[in-house]
Amino acid sequence: MTQKPKEIQRKAVSALFMAFGFGFSTWASGIPELQQKLNISDATLGYLLFAIPLGDLITIPFSGWLTARFGTRNLVMYFVVFYAFILFLLSTVSSVLLLLILMAILGIASNLVSLCINTQSVLVQKLYQKSIIGTFHGTWSFAGFAGAAFGALISWWEIPVMWHFGIASVVIIFLAVFSNAHLAADEFSKKEKGVFTFPDSSLILLGAIALSCMVVEGTMFDWSGIYFKKVVMPPENLLGLGYTSFMGCMALGRFVSDKFVDRFGAKNTLILSSLLITSGLLLAVSFPFIIPVVCGFVIVGFGVAPVVPIVFGLAGKSDRFHPSIALNIVGSIGFIGFLCGPPMIGTLSGVLGLRYSFLVIACFGLFISVLGSKMVQKKT
Repeated sequence: MTQKPKEIQRKAVSALFMAFGFGFSTWASGIPELQQKLNISDATLGYLLFAIPLGDLITIPFSGWLTARFGTRNLVMYFVVFYAFILFLLSTVSSVLLLLILMAILGIASNLVSLCINTQSVLVQKLYQKSIIGTFHGTWSFAGFAGAAFGALISWWEIPVMWHFGIASVVIIFLAVFSNAHLAADEFSKKEKGVFTFPDSSLILLGAIALSCMVVEGTMFDWSGIYFKKVVMPPENLLGLGYTSFMGCMALGRFVSDKFVDRFGAKNTLILSSLLITSGLLLAVSFPFIIPVVCGFVIVGFGVAPVVPIVFGLAGKSDRFHPSIALNIVGSIGFIGFLCGPPMIGTLSGVLGLRYSFLVIACFGLFISVLGSKMVQKKT
């Protein structure tokens, strides 16, 4: 059966999300070996890891304008290849200074790739006239699991990090080249804005929703494992169960979230997500034992899953801004939550204790329903 152009475009964009997710998890799984190779302390590594979000922040003022001006279809392959090249170079570093510089550049490349592929997802969704962005983000999560599993095998086989990152870079470049000829055409009909663009109120509200969700995501990424270890205190062989439960259900939830959005609408889905996030965290805090906490983290994973795809989909419908500029604005506001959430928990845990600091994160879950209701009412 001959595939329609939009189906081919959807597969092409999925391949890009797969490449990016695989690259992200490859980097994360290779950090311990790089730390050992350069004899970096945990404290120093913590400071070095700030280089990636710093590089990400550097691109915010111009990345939206750049992609709107030249088109994501024209740029994305170059950005992905650049990302893969930097990923490989990271495996060859011989000094902490060079590692710091390359990590900042990786942050720059990550922002550019993320903006391009999310813009492409919005363009393809318009062809379908229904919600499909969740499946793209689910593909990213699935590829992340694949990359993590690949990294575990590499570690088990004691293969050097240079080969690990080299193989991953080849896979990423292959996926980029495969998809390049089949991407959706960019929209150039809207008036292009300048490099520095002040968002309208609807994008600010969408950004606030993204911020609230990314506070939860960032906290779960960085602290769910620690919560499980220090609060739940399970046997050693179950330490990864909490984090894995959250990540697995977030990935699964993204594959099914589009059906919820199409059937119940963005507003109702956001409200449901808010309730799931809040109730899941309350369960984990109220009953700090293995089964209740795992169940709580599962609920949080399903709750988080649709929020960012919904927000990006609404941002891409902006009447005032090109999709890439709108996504850059919303993503930049949301990124503040991802950046500030984990340190906030670290500070609060010193005052409230780690267990009860998660109650503050539950409040951000509630904010999603309040802000989401207002935003969707304006959009419909």
